Amino acid sequence: MNPGKRGGVFLINNNGQSWYDGVTLEFRRRLSNGLLVQSNYTFSKSLVNSYASSSVVFDQPGTLRDYHLKKNASPFDITQAFKTNFIYELPFGRGQKIFGNAKGIVNGFLGDWVFNGNIRIQSGSPFSFGNVQLVGMTAKDLQKAIGVYRDQKNSDNSAASGQVYFLPLDIRLNTFRANSVAFTSAGATYTQGAPEGRFIAPIGFGNCMQGYQGQCGYNNMVLKGPAFFRFDLSLAKKIRFTERLNLEMRAEALNAFNNINWLVGAAGNDVNSSFGFNTGFFGRYTAAYQDVSTTNDPGGRLIQLVLRLNF
Repeated sequence: MNPGKRGGVFLINNNGQSWYDGVTLEFRRRLSNGLLVQSNYTFSKSLVNSYASSSVVFDQPGTLRDYHLKKNASPFDITQAFKTNFIYELPFGRGQKIFGNAKGIVNGFLGDWVFNGNIRIQSGSPFSFGNVQLVGMTAKDLQKAIGVYRDQKNSDNSAASGQVYFLPLDIRLNTFRANSVAFTSAGATYTQGAPEGRFIAPIGFGNCMQGYQGQCGYNNMVLKGPAFFRFDLSLAKKIRFTERLNLEMRAEALNAFNNINWLVGAAGNDVNSSFGFNTGFFGRYTAAYQDVSTTNDPGGRLIQLVLRLNF
């Protein structure tokens, strides 16, 4: 009856629910005058009453009396996403606008160049702070504060070099203070100084006693990390020997601009939650985008050269 009082017993049932609403706008241009474009934009909302990815990564309800009290954004909720791919045959060489009468070696150098790519820009990935209180700010204020902060101190105000954080120093420092509490016979005391200003507080802050999870603050606070931005580009050249035989040379750059897509949590996790509020490293980025297996695509720029004989 009181799942917050954990005694090692858990229940597997079919009460998990999900909701998804979205709209997609798509633009397509068939190959014409050497240009092909396919683009789409999606605006959506994905909600669940259990912050989990599957029956394996399970989640505990706030109360068995009302599963919808924990209804919130899902681990897969991407609010906005823009994707496009294109192929552009450069207008040089035989039959093109520029040097259209080129032949032999001249056309061999100038003709049959193709530029193409894939572009993806989307909202950040969700992560959860769990059952917490906010002091001095709203959830919207905290979401606006999520960003990329360099050259700051650790949450315990100690020196840090080369570290990158997703929250500004004042929120991290006071969150660290609010969650660093010692209990003695004289009562609870802050071991790192009393918090002030804006911070993320433990659920019992201000002597709040919740009868159910979420009564003193947020049942499960879900926020979004920084936006995702990636360009994969390639340049290809064909040398034609006959109608059927050609040699294709291709230079491909994955993440061509070497953009770092910072990730709150870990690249190998499909659900990111629970952070050490009372550690000096609270609010620090420890990972950036990789492919889901974390082995094939390291996330940074990759350049590969391809030589292929087509016949």
